[in-house]
Amino acid sequence: MRRPSRSFAASLVVAGAVAATACGGGPSPSPKPAVAPPPTASAAVAQPHQSEPAPVTPKDITLEILKKLAAHDFDGVSASFGPKMKEAVTRDQLAGVWSQVEAASGKFEGTSDLVEHSTTTNDVVVLTARFEKGQFEVTVALAKDSRAVEGLVMRPKIAHAFSPPNYADRAAFTEREITVGAAPWALPGTLTLPKGAKGKVPGVVLVHGSGPNDRDETIGGVKPFRDLAWGLASRGIAVLRYEKRTRAYAATLGAAAADLTTKDEVTDDAVLAARLLGGDAAVDAKRTFVLGHSMGATLAPRVVAAAPEIAGLVLVAGTTRPLEDIILEQHRYLLGLGAVPEEQSKAILEKLERQVQRVKDPKLSPDTPAADLPLGVGAKYWLDLRGYDPAAAAAALKKPTLVLWGARDFQVRQADFARYERAFAGRRDSVLRTLPGISHALTAAPPGAGPMSTPDEYEADANVDSLVVDTIARFVDPTKR
Repeated sequence: MRRPSRSFAASLVVAGAVAATACGGGPSPSPKPAVAPPPTASAAVAQPHQSEPAPVTPKDITLEILKKLAAHDFDGVSASFGPKMKEAVTRDQLAGVWSQVEAASGKFEGTSDLVEHSTTTNDVVVLTARFEKGQFEVTVALAKDSRAVEGLVMRPKIAHAFSPPNYADRAAFTEREITVGAAPWALPGTLTLPKGAKGKVPGVVLVHGSGPNDRDETIGGVKPFRDLAWGLASRGIAVLRYEKRTRAYAATLGAAAADLTTKDEVTDDAVLAARLLGGDAAVDAKRTFVLGHSMGATLAPRVVAAAPEIAGLVLVAGTTRPLEDIILEQHRYLLGLGAVPEEQSKAILEKLERQVQRVKDPKLSPDTPAADLPLGVGAKYWLDLRGYDPAAAAAALKKPTLVLWGARDFQVRQADFARYERAFAGRRDSVLRTLPGISHALTAAPPGAGPMSTPDEYEADANVDSLVVDTIARFVDPTKR
């Protein structure tokens, strides 16, 4: 989900899986191009001290890379590249992109907002690089074994207003902090409760899409889960949202990430959240629903199977085809937008196609190296999903179900929605609806937009469309029609 259209004036090649695609079709990071404004001039910066001890931690290595870039020590940065990065980016290309950044934004001033997380093969550091006239988000991926740089991304950081949607009545609800689960995976969250209810109210727990999402499922200029919570609470429905485990404990998952499955990443915490919501004194446990978005919708049937007391499901933009096929389809679309050079796009797709075939290989085992699999995600994750049919699993629960799909969604396609249609054919307790003009971010198409959304759109300040909120509210609480 992301941003207002802008041109890719320059790009810094990314090797490896370095940045999370929140709400996407996959479980973990996927590559993104770096962008910089057109060059006009260059600025010089003093050399860093040479006597400092060599950095060891991912944080220190990343900060050292920024120091060297600011000092125009491009040879020093290039020397830290792993084999993939050396193939993808030359010293002169690195210098060219940095000069463009300085030309538009002035001298480098420092860093802030540093966050660390891990994939199965890399330690990833994301931080804000501050310049005289702007800020950039920098993502660095370091190989766990060698500490070589396997990915480097820079992109302009846009300040977002995150204005409340016009359908949210702040006087109609209250919010309080809650904790989902307990140590070692206690997760901070927010419970949004309607005011003035005469009795217990229905409830919805929100289950994130892929990537290390916050409780609002923030991406670019959109906060889908905040908008849903405020919109539904304004309509008399309690909503619980929480930080995803892979975000709250990104820096401490460490080696455990290699053994991660959907149970660890999504299901266990969602079950606890649903039971916490249903047990609240203000909420009617018999009218508590699970709302999954994207990967959250794909896995929502497993949540309800583990907690059969849940009343029903709301499945928004859920994938139903094999995950590896979805990832390949997404990459073909994104690389086809022209932001990455043709030869590099071809190499990325060829490698991904080989990795997809490894996932489909009957001989796939827990010992298969993560580097041989899509997005560097461990084999246990793929084996966990093997043979899983989300649409059939949802229909088999025999629970009231609402299935929504936005017609402009490039991450989840009509082919996924069609599987739900077949699985729920003839069911009178369920509703399946295509939402015209709606993206994967659940936002309406901006003026002049094409028939299918692009990642650039997600960066625009926008709200979940009122049609989405209205449709969900009417399903969860039919008495409010």
